[in-house]
Amino acid sequence: MKRKYRANPMLTFDQPLYWKALTIIDNEPKNSDLKSIVLRLGGFHLEMTFLGSIGNIMSGSGLAELMETVYAPNAVTHMFTGKAVARAVRGHFLIYNALTSLLLCEQFQVSSTVLKDNDTENGEHLSFLEDSEIHSENTFIQDLNKLSYIFDEILERRVPVDTLDQNEVLRKIRDSISTFRKSHIEYRTARLWFLYMDMVDLLRNFIKAERTGNWTLHLQTIKEMLPYFAAAGHNLYLKSAYVYLQQIHGVIKNKSCH
Repeated sequence: MKRKYRANPMLTFDQPLYWKALTIIDNEPKNSDLKSIVLRLGGFHLEMTFLGSIGNIMSGSGLAELMETVYAPNAVTHMFTGKAVARAVRGHFLIYNALTSLLLCEQFQVSSTVLKDNDTENGEHLSFLEDSEIHSENTFIQDLNKLSYIFDEILERRVPVDTLDQNEVLRKIRDSISTFRKSHIEYRTARLWFLYMDMVDLLRNFIKAERTGNWTLHLQTIKEMLPYFAAAGHNLYLKSAYVYLQQIHGVIKNKSCH
């Protein structure tokens, strides 16, 4: 097969079988055809293990109690261990969105009353605010309107998704969030939930890499997962993922040399 298509065969295994196959190939003589096989660490089990890492790191933080307002306690237990993958991903994304909404409201000092009644009684509600606060409120509302328009364009496929990184409104909001996070990094509770948001961001990027076939993003997200595997005590996946990255980088280096 290798000679026919002039390409290295690739096999995917979960962690135990990956390590076994790696040991077999490593013990083969240098001229063996098995040496050309590229082993891939299974993405689904990597995702399960990372979900388990999130649950382990966030245990005792109140996250489980928060999820139990939506899911049954037994379901939350399985979500925290990474077994209930679909529920865990949806639950983490829901909480991430809620935290992002709270962060934006805090950053831009927008009350729910102002957002709700902006279209009908904007002048009356803003009359008690300072000029700088009024400017901040109005700017944020304008940005929200622009984002709503951009979202409609995406749904109607008038704007490519890969161009959103260059969008001025999104960039401004990202910069504001980054500034807000830096100003609260000294608070332990804030650091904990910022860490949680970083882990969910990493989970989202890993799922994106798997579904779009983005090889560079796939390797980058696995590299960023390593500290969380170590913190959660998932040593087998920590070791396997580290060796996997070394193996793949070695294959890429050999390809570029040829």
